[in-house]
Amino acid sequence: MAGKTRLFAHWAALLILALSATAVRANPPKGYPFVDYSEGLRQARAEHKQIFMYFGRFGCGWCAKTNRETFSNPALRKLYISHYVLVYVDGKRPAPDPAER
Repeated sequence: MAGKTRLFAHWAALLILALSATAVRANPPKGYPFVDYSEGLRQARAEHKQIFMYFGRFGCGWCAKTNRETFSNPALRKLYISHYVLVYVDGKRPAPDPAER
């Protein structure tokens, strides 16, 4: 049960990360094959996988905490990479215009 609680805590931290706000671009966690949104959609369709979106911003304390504590876990890294297409979204950058696709 402790494993499920810990996994829930990691997912909750990622949700908080997605909702947090700062001002400058951040890099996705190292060692993960993150791609941009368009490439992620293409890969997800081709590989029949779900998308895991990571929202990041440089200077965000929660982002740094999540990168350090959650994304450094080898078991979670293996889980993310094997089950999801990993999409990095810069929290500062505006969303793509659907009319331009």
